[in-house]
Amino acid sequence: MTARARLTLLVAALGVAIVLGVWPGLDLAVSAAAFDPAAGRFPAAVDPMLRGLREVFRILPHLIFWPALAALTVAALRPSLRLPRRALIFLVATFALGPGLIVNGVVKTAWDRPRPRDVATFGGTAPFQPWWQPGAGWFANRSFVSGEASSSAWMLAPAALAPPPWRALALAAAAGYAVATAVLRVLFGAHFLSDVVLGALVSLVVVWLGWRWYRRVGAGALGSAEGR
Repeated sequence: MTARARLTLLVAALGVAIVLGVWPGLDLAVSAAAFDPAAGRFPAAVDPMLRGLREVFRILPHLIFWPALAALTVAALRPSLRLPRRALIFLVATFALGPGLIVNGVVKTAWDRPRPRDVATFGGTAPFQPWWQPGAGWFANRSFVSGEASSSAWMLAPAALAPPPWRALALAAAAGYAVATAVLRVLFGAHFLSDVVLGALVSLVVVWLGWRWYRRVGAGALGSAEGR
């Protein structure tokens, strides 16, 4: 992904977040399109095929992160092994910092935003809160930001490590997967549009910074250790 493409993604996500902050009613309008008033529910949330697809989407990032963490641990314990330490650090650090610490460790703890299915507009009992309002302790399972949108956007990190001939295809596939994950979360009434956009934005920023580090380090200091 070129620097211009990365910057475009970041600016677009930030722009959407600002628009949804200024006009929070757009969040409700998008969720309302997925809600069935007659049934009093979000139909996609009870669709077996979509629920199964969501489970597959949910675990995909973990199928990369945990093996990468295990490999990095082995690399630390056995320095003589020829393992791609720089790539492993890039993967583990960006996931741990973005979806891990920032999203699930900080934001989802501080922002007590009710999920769409829990607000009064869609049959719940809680009032609607715009994304910039931290909330006052409505639910233990927070809506802001979306952890799954964040972890799916993180998949751009392993995609960026694909061999150059395949990198564009890998990045396109990762981006499509991230969008599909975000769409499902909104269709399920689990998150507002702003939740998934800002969740993805966190990972985009972290992966972008991590990629700059990865490229800057290059095959120098860490690369010499990898070649032993």
